[in-house]
Amino acid sequence: MQHSESTKNIAPAVTAASNAITGAKKDGKNPHYKSTYATLSSVINAANKPLADNNLSIMQELSEITDNQMIKVTTRLTHTSGEYYELVTPAPLKNKDIHVLMSTFTYCRRNAISAMLNMPVEDDDGNKSHDAKAEEPDFDTEPLMRNIYQAQTVEELDAIANTIRHTEMPSKSKATLRSLYLTAKRTMLNKEDNNENT
Repeated sequence: MQHSESTKNIAPAVTAASNAITGAKKDGKNPHYKSTYATLSSVINAANKPLADNNLSIMQELSEITDNQMIKVTTRLTHTSGEYYELVTPAPLKNKDIHVLMSTFTYCRRNAISAMLNMPVEDDDGNKSHDAKAEEPDFDTEPLMRNIYQAQTVEELDAIANTIRHTEMPSKSKATLRSLYLTAKRTMLNKEDNNENT
């Protein structure tokens, strides 16, 4: 996760907002897994007041579609002081259908907000974008995604990668987590190189 040079104002504000969030209402249904989940609208509604009360706002954009059918969604959490936290959430696309693209975009937005604010929600496996085979079990990627976002060192990231490697889960879930790990590690190494050169 990238952040502004100073986080003295945003850090306590995010903590206060996170503590004030009671959780997103599970208002969506996934007939494939016969489960319920919190939609993006529910996540945003749960976050809006705690964010506003603590001078915070969230902006999100589809920042990249790669040649190998991956999208990257950038989420920036900004404080009125100008300080910010920013993370990039990658996810694979099942195909080039526009509905799949928008479903995957929504999936990334929802999970990024919930991870940044430590909001408890249920993973729906991304509906159409992460439609798994019937015989594959549902898998909640959110705890591992949150661990990757919150890792402070390369060693912590590598330990999470080892957990991912040895955890049984659908191949798409493993691919998403591995891509997120690689992006986070690359960002962390680049930041360390920049610090050494200054």
